[in-house]
Amino acid sequence: MGRVSERNREHIDRVLTVSAQHGLVKQESFFTKRVAAKNLSSYLVVRQGTFVYNKSYSAAAPFGVATYNKTVEPGVISPLYFTFRPNPELVLDEYLEYVLNSNTFHQQMARYIKEGGRAHGGINVSVDDYLSVEVLLPTLQEQRRVVDLIAAVDSYLAALQQQADAARSARSAVLNDLLSAGGDDWTETLLGDVAEILDRMRKPISGAEREKRMGNIPYYGATGQAGWIDKPMFDEELVLLGEDAIDFLNPDVHKAYLISGPSWVNNHAHVLRANGERVLSFFLMEALNAVDYSQFVAFGTRSKLTQGAMMQISIQIPPLAEQHRIVKSVSSIDEVIQSADKAIADAKNLRSGLLSDLLSGNHEIPESYDRLLGAA
Repeated sequence: MGRVSERNREHIDRVLTVSAQHGLVKQESFFTKRVAAKNLSSYLVVRQGTFVYNKSYSAAAPFGVATYNKTVEPGVISPLYFTFRPNPELVLDEYLEYVLNSNTFHQQMARYIKEGGRAHGGINVSVDDYLSVEVLLPTLQEQRRVVDLIAAVDSYLAALQQQADAARSARSAVLNDLLSAGGDDWTETLLGDVAEILDRMRKPISGAEREKRMGNIPYYGATGQAGWIDKPMFDEELVLLGEDAIDFLNPDVHKAYLISGPSWVNNHAHVLRANGERVLSFFLMEALNAVDYSQFVAFGTRSKLTQGAMMQISIQIPPLAEQHRIVKSVSSIDEVIQSADKAIADAKNLRSGLLSDLLSGNHEIPESYDRLLGAA
C-alpha cells in the first residue's frame, strides 16, 4: 500500500466522511449539513480506488474504519484521515476492505498503537505504522472468489432486510387502521382511569447492591435496555412510558414498551399497570405509542412528561373482545418480524464466521465454485 497525499488543487467541492455503517459518504448526507472548513485547499483528494482510514473509534468500530472510493467521482476529505492506494496487481479493493476491517488485521495493528492509544476519540497510530502492518494475501483469483461469495451472502441479507422492513411497514399501516377505526362501542377515557402508575424508588441502588441483586434479570429504560437501576424489581406484565421530552420529538422512537417477568427499570421511564378489566397491557402500549404528546410534555428546564400530565392523556378504548382481536392481528405480524430478524441475525453470524475463516488463509474456495458463484 502506498500513501496518497494529494492536496485539493482542483477546487473539488464534494466533501466526504467515513461512516462505520455506510463507508465513504458525502458529508451532507451523513451530518445533514456540511461541517468542513470553508477553505478546502488543504483537504486530501480521494479518487476512485483511493482508501481512507478513519481513526475515530466507536462501539461498532473499536479500531476505526477503512474504506475506499467506489465511484468515478472524486471527493475530498479532512487531512486528519489517512489516504492510501493499494497495488492492483496484488490485491482487489473489495478484498482489502474486508482485510483492513477484520479482527486479524486489528490484532496486528494493536502492536503499533502508542501509549494513550485512544486519546480524544481516536486511535493513536501513525500513518507509517498503519501501512506497515503485514497482511496475508491469496491469489487474485482466490480473492475474487471470496469477494463474490460474501457478495452473495450480502444479497441474501439485503433480501431478508427488505422482508423485515416490509413487515414493519405493514404492521404500522394495519395498527393505524385498527386504532383509528373507532365505533359506537369505543370509549374515550383518561389514562389515569384505566391504569395506575407504580411508585418510584427514592434512593438509587448502589453498584455493589445492583450486582448482588440483579443477576440475569433484564433492566429497562425509556427506550429499551438501560444501564443502571433505581426502581424496585417487578414480576408482572407492565407498560413503560418514557418521560424525557427529547424522545417525544423523535417519531422513530417508541414511547411505550411492554415488559413481562422479573425486570428492573431505571428512573427515565414511568411504570404503568393496566386495569385488566378495561384494557389489555399490549393494547395500552400501542395506544400510547399513537398519542400526540406535544400538549402533555413540559418543554422547559427539565423537559419531562410529568406523572400528572401523563394521567391526563386521552385514549380511545374499545371493548375487551375488540382489543383481543386487534392484539391478535398485530401479534401475528410481530411473529413474522421476529422470524425475519432472527434470520438476519443468523445470516450476519454466518457472514462474520465465513469471512473470518476465508481471510485467515486456513480455508480456500474450490475452483468448482466459480460457476456457482457466477450464477448467484
